[in-house]
Amino acid sequence: MCDAPCLAWWAYTHGRAARGNRQTIVNDFLRPPEWESFVRAWSKLLFSHVDGAVYFFMSSLEWPLVSRLLGEAGGHWSDTIIWMKDQFTLGRADYQRQYEPIWYGWQSGTKLHWCGDRGQGRPLVLLAGLGGTAHIYRSLAPRLTPRFHVVALTRRGHGRSERPETGYELDTLVDDILRFLDEIKIERAVFVGHSKCPA
Repeated sequence: MCDAPCLAWWAYTHGRAARGNRQTIVNDFLRPPEWESFVRAWSKLLFSHVDGAVYFFMSSLEWPLVSRLLGEAGGHWSDTIIWMKDQFTLGRADYQRQYEPIWYGWQSGTKLHWCGDRGQGRPLVLLAGLGGTAHIYRSLAPRLTPRFHVVALTRRGHGRSERPETGYELDTLVDDILRFLDEIKIERAVFVGHSKCPA
């Protein structure tokens, strides 16, 4: 979670008030080609060190460029969240917007959306049927958590999971589940499937 790069133009907006102070900021007041190169490098560096959801606060004119370069660097944009500020916030501008958009997404690679708890029991994986998502188990899961470590998974192409153009054959869907379990360090589990999913 962070602010995305923006052109602060510190030397221009604050240099006059500094009355001759010659201190500068690296990458301040970049020309368009230099700015694009800087953001591209920042995006690649970011996704080489982050494996999870990312939130960028972006109430700036640079939003379209930053969003495009995040995508080119392997970022998967999922949604735009609007932050409605309920109190005054300090910033470098003379005013602050009450509503600020947040770029929400993650690194691409057929990431699967899942829900789970911190239960210490035997792992129990809930798989939704065709067209369903992990949230169909929102009423059932709390009843199972006293005995199980409950995890509900949304398959590729559904809900908030990624939607690649290929990979919907049974073998790939099974591989998705096995890879997901490896990522969250589950070696053995009980599976519960709804509708077509048990097949």
